Amino acid sequence: MKRFIWTGGNVKDRKRSELEKLLSDPATSFWLKAALRSALTRDPLDAERDAGTLYLVLRCRAEQALTGEVTPMQACPHVRGNVRADRDG
Repeated sequence: MKRFIWTGGNVKDRKRSELEKLLSDPATSFWLKAALRSALTRDPLDAERDAGTLYLVLRCRAEQALTGEVTPMQACPHVRGNVRADRDG
């Protein structure tokens, strides 16, 4: 994952510029570009909450893939229904 370093300009312009770079970068997956474009049309707080939940679900899947353990998503320790149990690790 790329880390963004802000240099010069105001925060709004810098964020827009970094977002435009990310969306135009050929190394950024089509899936991520589509997800970002979709998220930008939504309420920012709702989009952030959903992105956090998506992160936890994908984290659980990745852990299962790495360990070879296949368990139902309901058994994922990070996600309980619509409540995020652990956001920071």
